[in-house]
Amino acid sequence: MRFEHSALREGDRTRVTHRVTISGLTDPMMTSQVLRALERRGLVSRSRDPRDGRAWRVASTAPGARLAAQAIEMVEAADRAFFAGADPRELMRTLRSLAST
Repeated sequence: MRFEHSALREGDRTRVTHRVTISGLTDPMMTSQVLRALERRGLVSRSRDPRDGRAWRVASTAPGARLAAQAIEMVEAADRAFFAGADPRELMRTLRSLAST
């Protein structure tokens, strides 16, 4: 399964609070710090929301989108390698067991 997220496409501007909500992160302050670090490295850009001056919008830059795509490919390759020898039925039984505990 290929993971694609709108925040990873160059130029898609989304409110930071929306990203915090959908990512499952509960600490907006940490998210803000991470975004500032990514911005300093040229991987994202931030701008004020034109409809709400208190809010920020964030978007991947071209280098950020390329790096995210590379990272996703690496994670997917690691997943394929890790699960290559797994029996799908046994894996599902194990996952169901873990989910029920």
